[in-house]
Amino acid sequence: MLRLRPVLALASLALVLPFSACGDGNDPVAEAHNEGIYVTTGGLRYQVQMSRKLNPYDIEDRDYLNGVPNAAGQVANQKVAWYGVFLRVENRTHKGDGPEKTILAASKFKIIDNKGTEAEPTDLPESNVYAYRSVPLNAKGQIPAASSTAGQSPIGGALVLFKVDQGILERRPTKLIIEAADGSSEAEVSLDV
Repeated sequence: MLRLRPVLALASLALVLPFSACGDGNDPVAEAHNEGIYVTTGGLRYQVQMSRKLNPYDIEDRDYLNGVPNAAGQVANQKVAWYGVFLRVENRTHKGDGPEKTILAASKFKIIDNKGTEAEPTDLPESNVYAYRSVPLNAKGQIPAASSTAGQSPIGGALVLFKVDQGILERRPTKLIIEAADGSSEAEVSLDV
């Protein structure tokens, strides 16, 4: 029985350690090994709600691609694809944590694969109600706004759209890099490609 205690202690520790940095927002986390974990950069919390390939022929996806000229034609050769990263951003500064601050949300993102190949976002027009926009967030503010179309959608995130080489999606891990608006830091999330 005495020999069993160290084994049980090690087994318990092995179960607890993977969850010790889950990015619940209490401690800043700069790297997440999967989607759904909050990462912090530039004083804001970012969470990938979901990421996936978008099909311009699908009814739902067609709306996400609203305003992209010839969205279907741009990916017709099947060597490239539309890839959507749906983000939630929160400004958690409030009394008790120090002064409340208005912080500009990140405007620089990239996807990078395990070979170092990068892709940058495609600009979406103002008419696209799902598009992510870098805006100043007041204390307790969020992107997308809860009352917006993107905030009320089943995904609940604002779209950062990428046109990527299919190889980027195949060479895992594929990561989203989020650069703070002031350029002071970065966070990264491994995407569930």
